[in-house]
Amino acid sequence: MNKKVIPFVIAIPSLLLLLVFKIIPAINSLFLSLKKYSIFKGLWGSPNVGLKNYADMFNSVHFTRLFGNTFRLSFFSILFTCFFAILLIICISKMPNRIVKTISIVIISIPAFIPIASYTALVARVLSPDGGFINQIIMSLGSEPRFFLAENQYFSIIFALTDALRNVYIPVIIGVLACEQKGINPGRIFMVIFIYALIRATLFFSPDLETLQLFLNPMVYEKGDVFDTYAYRTGLVQGNMSFGSAVWITKTIAQLLVNILIYFILYSILPKLKGLVNTLTDKVDNSISSIISILGFVLLALGSIAITVGAFFPSVIGEHTATFGEIRTMFSNKAFSSAVFNSLIYCVFSCILYGFITITLAFPMTTKSKIYPIFLVLVMTFTNNIVGEYLVIRAFGLVNTYFAVILQTSISVIGAFALHFVVSEKFGNEVPTLFEYFKESLLPLVSIVGLFFIATWGGYLLQQITISKPNNYGMGLMLKQMLTQPKDAQELLGFESSEAMRSSVILLSSFIPVILGTVLICLNKILPLSAFSSQARKG
Repeated sequence: MNKKVIPFVIAIPSLLLLLVFKIIPAINSLFLSLKKYSIFKGLWGSPNVGLKNYADMFNSVHFTRLFGNTFRLSFFSILFTCFFAILLIICISKMPNRIVKTISIVIISIPAFIPIASYTALVARVLSPDGGFINQIIMSLGSEPRFFLAENQYFSIIFALTDALRNVYIPVIIGVLACEQKGINPGRIFMVIFIYALIRATLFFSPDLETLQLFLNPMVYEKGDVFDTYAYRTGLVQGNMSFGSAVWITKTIAQLLVNILIYFILYSILPKLKGLVNTLTDKVDNSISSIISILGFVLLALGSIAITVGAFFPSVIGEHTATFGEIRTMFSNKAFSSAVFNSLIYCVFSCILYGFITITLAFPMTTKSKIYPIFLVLVMTFTNNIVGEYLVIRAFGLVNTYFAVILQTSISVIGAFALHFVVSEKFGNEVPTLFEYFKESLLPLVSIVGLFFIATWGGYLLQQITISKPNNYGMGLMLKQMLTQPKDAQELLGFESSEAMRSSVILLSSFIPVILGTVLICLNKILPLSAFSSQARKG
């Protein structure tokens, strides 16, 4: 068999999974958008309405608002992330040695490792009108407290800064690696930031949906409602699946055009990053500037430090600290312990499948095929197809099963691009054997799968869509329920105060992913930090 054919043969199982759970749902959504869907008549029995759903959407007063909000939130998120990344790259690259650099990277990475519900709860607490840190400063200056998360004029900045704080570690890691061999080079830093901005732009029309759902309320729809939140609300919550599909199709076509352009730009400029190391070097810098860089880093990392302190040492900022008794109460609760067990099942089996999909989809890229990566870019665009994927899961009878979450979570192509990015230079223009490819890919794959475990542990959206039985809730969805409905959760868990419950659940939910993420970074002499590029794009 031709050496260039073997990788595609090996990828067939993964390609079939993409077909069934990504491509077919996208095709179904296209047909669904042309119908007036009835759950009783099904997709093919529902009457055709042509382009009526699209006409209603474009004529709706919401369309301009959705487009403007989506553009603004994504633009500011990318802008803030890149701005802080440049400063942090310069500071960390000038630090004295590997150990200090590693500690610094861990500090700015912790917000990304904390489950999203716990993370947004910490941010909301800082902004709270009831004794939040920011409002304490405002009141000390003689002004009235502000309810920031309920005021339209603040929403875009709050979301963008929150998103930037959570994502900045990715371009920083790649930027520091780019400077390790040749020192601080403005051209290379700019190249890293530009490439990161392009990769983030492949999800430009889909600002982080989980964060938005946790921050959104009717008072800030005017500035916070985007295509994905609107498609979710109209498609699943209100049951107008045809209209919701039309919104998703419109967004996806726009994103696809952008992504194809981005692919060709990246294809031409990625070779300019040659010389990027995979791990931190053992260089030592004893100059005064290295000490100054630490001080600069501390100032830039205050947000990450505050999130870490709020999660693990809340008493430092005057918050309630979970006691051993409260932690024991949490673990003795059947609902919480069940969520922990379910999350372990979701994470372990999703990681196994994700690892298999990642390496088998990455292997064919060694053939230098130009069509195959474009196909993967097409599939990568099918993000947040909530209605289409839900209908396929329901058609297979997988609703309220572990399989629904495991399959939807693990079928993704971004890991394949990241793995190829890390190992592509090892083979030059040669197509390796499967054994050779697996041997070179093993360590970066460990990092990629470990990061995927962290993301899966705290994610809740796919569970929210396909799981309605509390016994099957994972940690992410349980956290969301606890932190958004504190009174009900407080009664269920047997806590005397909501503050005690909040600090306990944030601490316990964050411990495993933060420890795992810290280990992945601290083992940078063995595990390639460049594998963290797998997190450059969510979804």
